[in-house]
Amino acid sequence: MQQHFRTLPMAAAIAAASFGSLVHADRPVNEMDAVIERGVSYGFTHFEEIELKSRGRSEMEGFLGEDGWYAEVTFDDTGEPTHEERSRRIDGAWGMQPADVRQALAAAAKAGLASVEEIQINSSGYIDVEGHDEQRREIEMTLRLGSDKVLGTERD
Repeated sequence: MQQHFRTLPMAAAIAAASFGSLVHADRPVNEMDAVIERGVSYGFTHFEEIELKSRGRSEMEGFLGEDGWYAEVTFDDTGEPTHEERSRRIDGAWGMQPADVRQALAAAAKAGLASVEEIQINSSGYIDVEGHDEQRREIEMTLRLGSDKVLGTERD
Protein backbone atom coordinates (compact mmCIF):
# COMPACT_ATOMS: atom_id res chain seq x y z
CA MET A 1 0.00 0.00 0.00
CA GLN A 2 2.76 2.47 0.87
CA GLN A 3 4.50 1.69 -2.43
CA HIS A 4 1.34 2.73 -4.30
CA PHE A 5 1.23 6.15 -2.60
CA ARG A 6 4.88 6.83 -3.44
CA THR A 7 4.26 6.28 -7.14
CA LEU A 8 1.29 8.64 -7.31
CA PRO A 9 3.38 11.84 -7.04
CA MET A 10 5.77 10.50 -9.69
CA ALA A 11 2.87 9.62 -12.02
CA ALA A 12 1.35 13.05 -11.46
CA ALA A 13 4.66 14.74 -12.23
CA ILE A 14 5.06 12.75 -15.45
CA ALA A 15 1.50 13.51 -16.50
CA ALA A 16 1.94 17.23 -15.76
CA ALA A 17 5.17 17.35 -17.76
CA SER A 18 3.50 15.59 -20.68
CA PHE A 19 0.48 17.88 -20.57
CA GLY A 20 2.68 20.96 -20.31
CA SER A 21 4.49 20.03 -23.50
CA LEU A 22 1.14 19.85 -25.27
CA VAL A 23 -0.07 23.19 -23.98
CA HIS A 24 2.88 25.35 -25.03
CA ALA A 25 4.52 25.38 -28.41
CA ASP A 26 6.92 27.69 -30.10
CA ARG A 27 7.44 29.19 -33.53
CA PRO A 28 10.61 30.38 -35.23
CA VAL A 29 11.20 34.09 -34.68
CA ASN A 30 10.95 34.73 -38.42
CA GLU A 31 7.37 33.37 -38.41
CA MET A 32 6.14 35.66 -35.65
CA ASP A 33 5.15 38.47 -38.00
CA ALA A 34 2.21 36.38 -39.22
CA VAL A 35 1.10 35.86 -35.60
CA ILE A 36 1.37 39.60 -34.88
CA GLU A 37 -0.58 40.43 -38.05
CA ARG A 38 -3.30 37.98 -37.01
CA GLY A 39 -3.78 40.05 -33.85
CA VAL A 40 -3.67 43.36 -35.72
CA SER A 41 -6.26 42.10 -38.22
CA TYR A 42 -8.49 41.14 -35.31
CA GLY A 43 -8.22 44.67 -33.91
CA PHE A 44 -5.42 44.55 -31.32
CA THR A 45 -3.54 47.82 -31.05
CA HIS A 46 -1.62 47.00 -27.85
CA PHE A 47 -0.51 43.52 -26.79
CA GLU A 48 0.03 42.56 -23.18
CA GLU A 49 0.77 38.94 -24.01
CA ILE A 50 1.12 36.65 -27.02
CA GLU A 51 1.35 32.97 -26.18
CA LEU A 52 1.81 30.18 -28.69
CA LYS A 53 -0.04 26.95 -28.01
CA SER A 54 0.14 23.45 -29.44
CA ARG A 55 -1.37 22.51 -32.79
CA GLY A 56 -0.80 25.99 -34.25
CA ARG A 57 -3.06 27.80 -31.81
CA SER A 58 -2.24 31.14 -30.21
CA GLU A 59 -3.64 33.27 -27.43
CA MET A 60 -3.42 37.04 -27.25
CA GLU A 61 -4.27 39.52 -24.54
CA GLY A 62 -4.38 43.26 -24.92
CA PHE A 63 -6.39 46.24 -26.07
CA LEU A 64 -8.67 46.48 -29.06
CA GLY A 65 -8.44 50.09 -30.22
CA GLU A 66 -8.06 53.06 -27.96
CA ASP A 67 -11.52 52.98 -26.38
CA GLY A 68 -10.71 50.76 -23.39
CA TRP A 69 -11.80 47.30 -24.51
CA TYR A 70 -9.41 44.66 -23.18
CA ALA A 71 -9.61 41.25 -24.81
CA GLU A 72 -8.25 37.75 -24.43
CA VAL A 73 -8.61 35.87 -27.71
CA THR A 74 -7.67 32.32 -28.70
CA PHE A 75 -7.03 31.60 -32.38
CA ASP A 76 -6.99 28.18 -34.02
CA ASP A 77 -4.35 26.97 -36.46
CA THR A 78 -6.11 28.66 -39.38
CA GLY A 79 -6.16 32.04 -37.65
CA GLU A 80 -9.85 31.95 -36.80
CA PRO A 81 -10.84 33.11 -33.31
CA THR A 82 -12.28 30.30 -31.20
CA HIS A 83 -12.75 32.10 -27.89
CA GLU A 84 -12.96 35.72 -26.80
CA GLU A 85 -13.39 37.42 -23.47
CA ARG A 86 -13.76 41.21 -23.33
CA SER A 87 -13.87 43.66 -20.51
CA ARG A 88 -13.98 47.42 -20.35
CA ARG A 89 -10.91 48.96 -18.72
CA ILE A 90 -10.64 52.51 -17.45
CA ASP A 91 -6.83 52.66 -17.41
CA GLY A 92 -6.61 53.14 -21.19
CA ALA A 93 -4.75 51.16 -23.79
CA TRP A 94 -1.21 50.23 -22.85
CA GLY A 95 1.23 47.49 -23.71
CA MET A 96 3.30 46.66 -26.76
CA GLN A 97 2.23 48.05 -30.08
CA PRO A 98 3.00 45.75 -33.03
CA ALA A 99 6.27 47.62 -33.76
CA ASP A 100 7.32 47.15 -30.11
CA VAL A 101 6.72 43.39 -30.35
CA ARG A 102 8.79 43.22 -33.53
CA GLN A 103 11.59 45.31 -31.97
CA ALA A 104 11.75 43.10 -28.87
CA LEU A 105 11.75 39.91 -30.95
CA ALA A 106 14.49 41.24 -33.24
CA ALA A 107 16.67 42.15 -30.24
CA ALA A 108 16.06 38.77 -28.61
CA ALA A 109 16.87 36.97 -31.87
CA LYS A 110 20.11 38.91 -32.18
CA ALA A 111 20.96 37.76 -28.64
CA GLY A 112 20.34 34.07 -29.42
CA LEU A 113 16.58 33.44 -29.42
CA ALA A 114 15.61 31.06 -32.24
CA SER A 115 11.96 30.34 -31.46
CA VAL A 116 9.27 32.05 -29.41
CA GLU A 117 6.85 30.50 -26.95
CA GLU A 118 5.59 33.66 -25.25
CA ILE A 119 6.15 37.39 -25.13
CA GLN A 120 4.57 39.59 -22.47
CA ILE A 121 4.95 42.99 -20.91
CA ASN A 122 4.32 44.05 -17.33
CA SER A 123 2.91 47.38 -16.17
CA SER A 124 6.45 48.70 -15.53
CA GLY A 125 7.37 48.31 -19.19
CA TYR A 126 9.57 45.23 -18.91
CA ILE A 127 9.15 42.68 -21.67
CA ASP A 128 9.82 38.97 -21.11
CA VAL A 129 10.41 36.77 -24.13
CA GLU A 130 10.41 33.00 -23.60
CA GLY A 131 11.45 30.40 -26.13
CA HIS A 132 14.40 28.31 -27.26
CA ASP A 133 17.86 28.91 -28.66
CA GLU A 134 19.36 27.10 -31.68
CA GLN A 135 20.26 24.10 -29.47
CA ARG A 136 16.59 23.88 -28.31
CA ARG A 137 17.52 24.93 -24.77
CA GLU A 138 14.91 27.01 -22.97
CA ILE A 139 15.77 30.68 -22.82
CA GLU A 140 14.08 33.72 -21.29
CA MET A 141 15.13 37.27 -22.02
CA THR A 142 14.12 40.56 -20.44
CA LEU A 143 14.02 43.84 -22.34
CA ARG A 144 12.63 47.30 -21.71
CA LEU A 145 9.84 48.71 -23.86
CA GLY A 146 11.35 50.92 -26.57
CA SER A 147 14.85 49.49 -26.25
CA ASP A 148 16.62 46.97 -28.43
CA LYS A 149 18.99 45.96 -25.64
CA VAL A 150 18.52 42.67 -23.78
CA LEU A 151 18.77 43.40 -20.04
CA GLY A 152 19.00 39.82 -18.84
CA THR A 153 19.04 36.23 -20.06
CA GLU A 154 18.15 33.01 -18.24
CA ARG A 155 18.77 29.58 -19.68
CA ASP A 156 17.33 26.30 -18.41
